[in-house]
Amino acid sequence: RLEAEYDSELQKAKDCMSAEIKKLSTLMQEQSLAQQRLQEEKAALEQHLVQKHQTALAELKNIHEAELQRERTTLLNKHATETNNLTAKHKEQLESLSASLRVQFAAVTAELETNLNAQLVAAETALDSKR
Repeated sequence: RLEAEYDSELQKAKDCMSAEIKKLSTLMQEQSLAQQRLQEEKAALEQHLVQKHQTALAELKNIHEAELQRERTTLLNKHATETNNLTAKHKEQLESLSASLRVQFAAVTAELETNLNAQLVAAETALDSKR
């Protein structure tokens, strides 16, 4: 009778252990599936963040390129304006210098003509007086 009681208790313990092992096995399987889903969600989130980062980076690059192009255009326009202004200033200076030189040339020419005419008159007078 003691042996039957022992066998009965042993069978109950085995059944209880078997049920607990099934329960733990189910929990482990659920945990494994949950872990797998978590890894998949993590990978999807990482991919989404990478794409979002790449898109933002591309937008910033485009904005930067546009700003550089605007600055380049502004600098080229400024350079062209300054070049035109300097060219006009130099042209005015050249014209002023040219006019000044023409006046000086006319004055020197007039003085030389006057001196030459005076020398010519003096030479003619001297020649006439010798005759």
